[in-house]
Amino acid sequence: MRGLRIAPNVIFQSGRNFVDYANTLQSPGHALIGVEASYEISPSAVLFLDARNLADEAYILNYSTVADASIAPTLNVFIPGEGRAIFGGLRIGFGGKP
Repeated sequence: MRGLRIAPNVIFQSGRNFVDYANTLQSPGHALIGVEASYEISPSAVLFLDARNLADEAYILNYSTVADASIAPTLNVFIPGEGRAIFGGLRIGFGGKP
């Protein structure tokens, strides 16, 4: 079925994950909002636009664990997440849906 499809999305991380084995430092939580829009131009081709982190929220994507964060409080163990991003393109499938 050809047509426009719009799909909002929310990525939620509650936080409260301990970064160190001594349980002295926790990672903060976050909620990211985005939307994807696509239009099927043929049974095997779809144009799409994907917008992520629309509020441009700073968040922690990942972290490295340490033994005790209170011993070295300036140690940077957090890996920042990506800011606002917009992707677009064409999905092509061979022999069926893309």
